Amino acid sequence: MKKNPMFFLRRHSGYFMYFLFGFFFIAVIQYFGSCNKSSNPVDNTLPPSSVDVTKINDGAKTAENAFITGDPQQVTNILTEDSKTLYKDDLGKISKEVLIAIGNAMKTRKLDTYSEQYAEFSFQKDGETFTVAFARQADDSWKLMRF
Repeated sequence: MKKNPMFFLRRHSGYFMYFLFGFFFIAVIQYFGSCNKSSNPVDNTLPPSSVDVTKINDGAKTAENAFITGDPQQVTNILTEDSKTLYKDDLGKISKEVLIAIGNAMKTRKLDTYSEQYAEFSFQKDGETFTVAFARQADDSWKLMRF
């Protein structure tokens, strides 16, 4: 007596249905849960209107001037409190010439992105692009948080 080849599917169809359901479920989640390459989830074309860009630029100019002095203490004065903790051991090891070179390179800075609490500039030095980040303080000034 020959067995019907469909006997196996009829006998185990419950498992096969779970497999198909799982496969379909994963495909639906993948389709609806992912962004395509052409979509931009962040619209950074319109900067926030409530941000005073002049104050951001003033903070960057103050940082530039502090670096141009070549004095690590002047650079420390323009850092945020968290950055002072982060850079306290290394800032004194940076030579005066390097600090001045960073300050001169910051003259070519370009404001890349900003929000109400954060701003980031980029600049060129020796053919490489560097970024510096500023944070808004409680007194509405902008201080250097990363360089």
